[in-house]
This record gives sequence, structure tokens and C-alpha cells, in this order.
Amino acid sequence: MSGTYNVTDLTRVTNGSVNLTGPVTSLGSLMISGGTTNLSSGTDLSVRTLTLTGGTLTGADKLTVGEDLTWNGGTMAGVGVTETRVNGAMTLGGRRRPSTGAT
Repeated sequence: MSGTYNVTDLTRVTNGSVNLTGPVTSLGSLMISGGTTNLSSGTDLSVRTLTLTGGTLTGADKLTVGEDLTWNGGTMAGVGVTETRVNGAMTLGGRRRPSTGAT
């Protein structure tokens, strides 16, 4: 998608390929259960929550998770960075862990 992307509630990817290469105003919360999500807009992005249960999160953008990050399956790839805020929490493979501020 090369146009402006602005979703304030939930961005859900279940299959196929989503390529966000244009301006991104808001992703809301991000839920990926399948397919490939490519975040390469050229800017730092943030989401309220990130849930990755399948598929692939990739790209070059820095993604900051403001609240909870849940990663029970799927892959994070690419040169981008995914980080959590200090007050957030991470659930990895079903086990909840307090955030250290970076992933």
C-alpha cells in the first residue's frame, strides 16, 4: 500500500501479503495470524498491542509496542526493530514476562 494508512482500532492480517510502504498515520493494535506483514514506511511506528500467532512480521521500520506484546507463533524478520515500552508486558510462547524496554 503506497497511500496513507490510518486505522485507529485494529489492523488484522490473516493471510496474503500486506506491504505498508507509504505514510502510516496509525495501525491501532496489530494482530498477525498468517501471511506476511511488511512495515517499510520509512518512519518509526507504534501500536497499542502486538499479537503474533503466525505468519511473518518483517520490514525496515522500528515498531514500538505501547502496552502488551504477545508472541505465540510466527516469525519476526527483516532489519526493523520491535521494542516494548517499560510499562508493557511480553507473553512469549504463552509465558508472560515483564518488559525490559527492548526486544
